[in-house]
Amino acid sequence: MRIGHIAAVLTLICVLTPEVWTATAPGSDDVGRLGHWQVDAAQQTAANADRVVKVEVLSLLEAGTVRNEVSANPPELRRLTASCRVLSEIKERCPQIIRVEFQYPAESDIQGNPSLAQQFTSLRVGEVALVFLKDIGMDFRLNRIDGKVRITSSRVRHEMVDEPEERLLSEFVASAQDGDPMVRLQAVEELGYVGDAILRQMAASEYRYSSEAADRCIMLDKKLDAAREVLADARKATDPVVRFAAVISSFQVDATPGEATSLEVLRADPATLSTAESLAQYGAIGFSVQAMQARLLDVMDATTRRLLLDMRQRDVIRRRDGKPYRGIRDFWYPEFCAAALACESVRAAGPMRRSLANILWVRSDVASVPEMIALLDDADILVRSAVVAGLIKTVASPYSNPLEVHSPWMSSIDATDVEVRDREIDPAEAMRDY
Repeated sequence: MRIGHIAAVLTLICVLTPEVWTATAPGSDDVGRLGHWQVDAAQQTAANADRVVKVEVLSLLEAGTVRNEVSANPPELRRLTASCRVLSEIKERCPQIIRVEFQYPAESDIQGNPSLAQQFTSLRVGEVALVFLKDIGMDFRLNRIDGKVRITSSRVRHEMVDEPEERLLSEFVASAQDGDPMVRLQAVEELGYVGDAILRQMAASEYRYSSEAADRCIMLDKKLDAAREVLADARKATDPVVRFAAVISSFQVDATPGEATSLEVLRADPATLSTAESLAQYGAIGFSVQAMQARLLDVMDATTRRLLLDMRQRDVIRRRDGKPYRGIRDFWYPEFCAAALACESVRAAGPMRRSLANILWVRSDVASVPEMIALLDDADILVRSAVVAGLIKTVASPYSNPLEVHSPWMSSIDATDVEVRDREIDPAEAMRDY
């Protein structure tokens, strides 16, 4: 028994002592390792990871090479193992010290083909990251693609009852206020993904109508409000990339950025940040002005297709005619769409016009009929199809969204948290829109 204890202690000492590890960073300290943006931590946590933890990398050990089973280029990959200290558990429990295996191309391969760095996830000594892991016996394997997210090193407090999405939200709220610009930018992006996942999950779940869900919905609403506050601050940032990313995420968490602020993205000069400059600065092409303009309309399109939930009322927000409200609140879509169609960035890009046409179709605003008619002559058949469907749905149709000056949705019930908690809801009636 004593021999077993001694062996366990010696093993722990070996893990904790950096000198016994070869601190070999995989790849040079360049922008190649700054890739992996738009990871969608909520999706990775739910579908692609056995465990999700926040770790500090203590040391690295290189253990030869392995055959690349995914691609012939490069034919071989370096096999590395990182010793990590677990700082916080997001999904499932983990030991305090864990060993994480991953594979990474050789430095010579990356220099010959820089895009290779975007196809692999690596860890380096001293970094703090949120990692998505698969179980392999007593150790863990880092997901090859989108296996980590930059995150603040500050300790974030979690409640025992918090679900993984809530823990992610708290971590990214703290990270969005971090002094590291890369950590802040990634947190601003991920807040949108996590907030959208929470809103969609609760809107599509009958669980929210149960009495035990009332308190959790109220708590989720408070946490989403915290995310909306940090995004509001990020929309005032001097860095246009952070500012534009915050505008996009605001739509995902149902926090209106305002029509003027949203149009600022579409009117931005593409020369402000080109594709080449985005790749050089961030290791990804997604932060060029043109890419962010396209993503804004794509996200706006996606958020009009979800049901919007009043978390405190635990019910779908509806228009005054009783039909589900589409989009985010306190945002005047007809004014935005009319101004967006006049933007050169939209007129010149077919995919952006398609997204805008889809918004017009889903919203069915009477005030947007002139914009739909203007797009009937568009060169893109998908644009024409969407606006024809929109006109059919809008003109002389019970699905039409009538002209409204302010607050184009049914006002929320004025109730205290106690009244909401005790409110009886019929799930069959509430789920009729699905």
